[in-house]
Amino acid sequence: MSGAPAALLGLLFALISCRSEAARRLEGESEALGRRIDAVRNAPNEAKPELLRALAAAACESAEACALRQLCVSAYTRHLAALEGSARARRLLAIPDGGTRASIDAARALAEADLALAESRQQSERCAAEQGALRRRARER
Repeated sequence: MSGAPAALLGLLFALISCRSEAARRLEGESEALGRRIDAVRNAPNEAKPELLRALAAAACESAEACALRQLCVSAYTRHLAALEGSARARRLLAIPDGGTRASIDAARALAEADLALAESRQQSERCAAEQGALRRRARER
């Protein structure tokens, strides 16, 4: 094959295989954001606050990436709230002669922590699902 048909075939192949700059940017943004989300998810609890602040401060260009970042920040913020509530309950119960008030406050803190943990679990599952969906969409464009 030579001449015009070969050139046309070459041009057609180039157009099909060429991804737009916007698609490449979205894929890069998705991958960078995904690494930050994974870092928070996989970190030990004591390391999560610093990594969560970095995730919250991460730049995002696309509306999809910004929505994912917000969802995941919300999920892990609730997770940290649950950890803090649980720690507060332990501190209250450790007060010598804390009495009824400390016990009631500890029970309240534990109930709030339990609610925060349940919310965090739901949001974290959505975060992971949306993270994967964004990654797939970015690669398909």
